Amino acid sequence: SKKVVTREAALADKTVVAEIKRRIVLTLEIVKQFLDQIMIQVEKLPYGLRLICKELFLIAKDKLPKVDGGQIFEATVVNGLLFEKVIVPRIVSPFKYGLVPFPPSPNNQYTLVEVGKILAHVATGELFPERDRVATINQFIRKQGQVMLQFAKTLTDIPSLE
Repeated sequence: SKKVVTREAALADKTVVAEIKRRIVLTLEIVKQFLDQIMIQVEKLPYGLRLICKELFLIAKDKLPKVDGGQIFEATVVNGLLFEKVIVPRIVSPFKYGLVPFPPSPNNQYTLVEVGKILAHVATGELFPERDRVATINQFIRKQGQVMLQFAKTLTDIPSLE
């Protein structure tokens, strides 16, 4: 019969902890690869989508309460919407959107879901609740702040319809 191991017992095992850390590092490498490609491709996004993001940025700037950080807040609004509604769904479900010829394997699907969760947090700068093993992920999210601000600026730097 299978031996049942509690979460606490597993996290007390040095081998388990080392494997968790290794997988977090690998997952963050995948997230970084996706993020790099998203940044490179930002100017190829459809004009209409970019215009919507620009208008949302301007509305956030004008209508929402002013907070410390200036454009960072507006950028998180725009990035949050774009990543949540456009980018992350395509990463998590590439077959559904016709991006791959067949569904990912269960292990690959799990990885894509984890990548999508982290990217959604990177887009808004929202950190994961401090708990087991997320310090490395939160550190990664913090490091991407300026990258995401630049992404929002590039995304919304288009001529308006006149």
